[in-house]
Amino acid sequence: MSLALVLTVVPSNAAMAYSASNPTLTGLPVVGLNYVRQGNLVGFWQNILYADSYITKCLSVNSLHAIDGHFGSRSHQYTGYWQSHFGLTGDGIVGPNTWGNMWSRVYASNSSLGDGHVHYYKYYDGSFHDISFIRLTTTSAYDHALEGEWGFHSKSNPNGDMADLDYPAITFYPC
Repeated sequence: MSLALVLTVVPSNAAMAYSASNPTLTGLPVVGLNYVRQGNLVGFWQNILYADSYITKCLSVNSLHAIDGHFGSRSHQYTGYWQSHFGLTGDGIVGPNTWGNMWSRVYASNSSLGDGHVHYYKYYDGSFHDISFIRLTTTSAYDHALEGEWGFHSKSNPNGDMADLDYPAITFYPC
């Protein structure tokens, strides 16, 4: 008789968030098939792919992949295409080199949301679309986010609400 031991890792129900105060988003978790595979952080990366026209905003008859917050084989494939296009090894893993390359295409502006506080808006300068993301300097009722947290406005969200860079939670609205 053989006995097999199966070890299962069960993730916590609490969502992890990237809320570092670093203004350049350094230290983001690795996104990929064997890494962070779902959540707002994946949705944020998919918005970058959308901005450069690798995926669509919404699923349709003509689209096999859209922004949905899940990193599967197609996200892996299109990430590899994106990486190769921008001079990286097309391994389909969104690690420090890929995040850094993405960051090199970001421009910034500061603005007030009308609540008297300055918030740091940044924009990814995509080939076809720009993606906005923000770090709040104070807690904001407008964007339902806490001071110092990074968030983004998903192109797939018809309401335009900001979503925090959480994982594995998906709180933005896909089409």
